[in-house]
Amino acid sequence: MIDYPVIDDVLKNYNLQVEEIEEYSSFYKLKTNRGTKILRAWNDVETLDFAFQFRESLAHEGFRKIDRFIRTNDGQPYILNEDQGFVLTDWIEGKIPVSSNPQHMKTIGKTLAEFHQAMVKIKTNQTFEPWSHHFKRGLGHLMQIEKVVSQKQRKTPLDDIVLKYIPSQQAQMRRSIEMSEKLERNYFRNEKEPGWCLGNVQLNRFRIDRFEEGWIFDLGLPIYDLPAYDLAKMVAHVYQRNGFQEDIIYKLLDAYQEKNPLEIDDKKWILTYLSYPHDLWKFLYIYFIAKVPQKGYSLEMQYQQLVGLQINTEQLYQVLYVYFQL
Repeated sequence: MIDYPVIDDVLKNYNLQVEEIEEYSSFYKLKTNRGTKILRAWNDVETLDFAFQFRESLAHEGFRKIDRFIRTNDGQPYILNEDQGFVLTDWIEGKIPVSSNPQHMKTIGKTLAEFHQAMVKIKTNQTFEPWSHHFKRGLGHLMQIEKVVSQKQRKTPLDDIVLKYIPSQQAQMRRSIEMSEKLERNYFRNEKEPGWCLGNVQLNRFRIDRFEEGWIFDLGLPIYDLPAYDLAKMVAHVYQRNGFQEDIIYKLLDAYQEKNPLEIDDKKWILTYLSYPHDLWKFLYIYFIAKVPQKGYSLEMQYQQLVGLQINTEQLYQVLYVYFQL
């Protein structure tokens, strides 16, 4: 974390008196005479202007339930201290949503819908790389891995289990590519455009305040993609966290669609995302191609667990296919 003298130098730029500092893994919680604040270090200073402008654009479009930057005494949205940036935001008091709580999931569905409605109004000159391109690269990686592993003279237990499952994973990827290419032809023919998305969709990035309103606790930096990306990731995340129970998913999706109804293509995009074995590809890519050492329990157990998770995701695909009435 940061040395306290550095924190003192940063806080001199704000009109507040700090009474207590609590240290967390990624920020400092400050109790001040102007309420509770958060001080974050921002290592990638080149993105600070964009992060500030994006938050202000969201607020301008009506979505203010985010961690907006507090301006300094001289009106600056952040502080630069040598090669590091610092931002001050209000502390969002609230509960982390619980995946098994129906009311919490309704609130998250509504909040995500409101975020997407505001996001789509923000114009940008970003370019969008079609999903099919990503999917094809992933298929190429798995074909490369299969070739390397099959040619090894001495195979590990992980090698054996990878060779067992990788053909079916490649088949899944080919189906995903076919689905995405078909959707992309219609999508771009209708001159629709992607927009900014939350990207890293996890329940711990949200808070529910005492009025049962949802907030995005840590907006971070958005990504440029289809709104279906956020919704598909959130649905899969909640489904997994809640022990693969489908009823809670309906609460989230119903609440989302009350605010922001999904078109047929949106529903198909969600299914397309779920059809692709993202976690399996990531595991195999990191170990066999990037060659990053993996920690934790045995690699074959990690891989087997991801295979099981993908089977449950395929069940979610079937559940949503019926729910969407496709």
